[in-house]
Amino acid sequence: MSEGATINLATVGTAELEAMSTQVFASCLDGMSGEAIARFKRLRKLSAAHRSALQKYLDEHPEKMPGGEAAAPAPKAAKDKKAAKPAAKAAKGSKAAPAAAKPAKPSGPSPLDGITKQMRAWWVGVAVKDLEAYDKAKAKAASANATTDKAIEAKSTGKPVETVPEKEMLPTLNRAELLQMIWGDGFALPGGKDFTAKLMTGVELPKGAPLLDISAGLGGGTSAIATQLNVVVEGYETDPDLAEAGQSWTTAKGVPTHASVICADPTVQTFTEKTYSAIFARETLFTMPDRKKLLANIVPALKPLGTIVLTDFMLTDRKSGIPEIKAWRDAEPVRPMPYTVDEYSELLDQNKFSVRACDDLSTEYIAFIQSGWKRLHAYLQTAKFSPETATMLMNEGNVWLARCKALESGQLRLISIKGALRPVRSMSDAMSTQ
Repeated sequence: MSEGATINLATVGTAELEAMSTQVFASCLDGMSGEAIARFKRLRKLSAAHRSALQKYLDEHPEKMPGGEAAAPAPKAAKDKKAAKPAAKAAKGSKAAPAAAKPAKPSGPSPLDGITKQMRAWWVGVAVKDLEAYDKAKAKAASANATTDKAIEAKSTGKPVETVPEKEMLPTLNRAELLQMIWGDGFALPGGKDFTAKLMTGVELPKGAPLLDISAGLGGGTSAIATQLNVVVEGYETDPDLAEAGQSWTTAKGVPTHASVICADPTVQTFTEKTYSAIFARETLFTMPDRKKLLANIVPALKPLGTIVLTDFMLTDRKSGIPEIKAWRDAEPVRPMPYTVDEYSELLDQNKFSVRACDDLSTEYIAFIQSGWKRLHAYLQTAKFSPETATMLMNEGNVWLARCKALESGQLRLISIKGALRPVRSMSDAMSTQ
């Protein structure tokens, strides 16, 4: 088999697909199930050469036609028969009883495991129970030259599949739309308005006071804070696409007068000194390589006795070799560099903050993650996505599954810290702040 067989056609971009030779294209089809090929043919616009190569492949491999894979149910029956043997043995003797009564491990798999498996099975065109067999078959096909199954071919009628007329391309969602499907209108992170309100509990600011949000996302949290505290929130978002969507969202909701989203990097943005009554940051500092530079830039913009509220992923300690943490680091689109709680406290102390509250919100956050993906999974039962959207969905799912597992391990925690600039005594013994 050529090296093209290792390419996943479902995730190949349009330009790459158009440039692909018919030989490589045909070899890629070996690793796909009949249902996946049918879906691929239905969703993707193919050139005349690729359409011809696909039809020729189906003529030569009738088992890959829709329904063709069901022509040989014997292996499945044999597998079911083998699976039934242990149960029969357990019924004959009492020695098998203790094994059956063995208690389950207290820390079971994350509910997100099942959701991502179902999404992946949906995409490749097999049932969830057949996903493992599909992966094994694909791996076997990749390690040896594929040969035609003469027995199945002989049983096949060889009737060609009717050409499915090309349909209008399915709409492609952008990332902002996808995130709102998972986390709610205007939100790029879990929790929604209620969680935002909880994060700001105990923060009291003068009416109409300015607040700086350096993690504005899609504007939902920014607007929620402005409404809850009756303040004016200036939000910053570094991702241009999210920032543009956030600007559109706040405008559509009629809140730009008290909550705005600006595309800028707060690490280098110029701020006027002693402007803001508070600074807010959600799950963003853990990817910043130089948090000291960030604080050195934004802290001077705080008014005397100003407040900081930050929520971030933090390590329980500096233990190494934790598999869930390694998997999380590998899954993140930007390499994470999390601090421990003590390291954060030291950083804030260096910037003349007194920590007023430090709360572990991990358990609640895990529930938010699972709830968001369950909502999306329910939506998937009737929704149809373009290949580009499905690929983006799987990538997003991998990130959040890794975050969830890392949090469940206990080595990573979601911590909320509230602090305030502490007063210092001047030379004349009067109270002031730096």
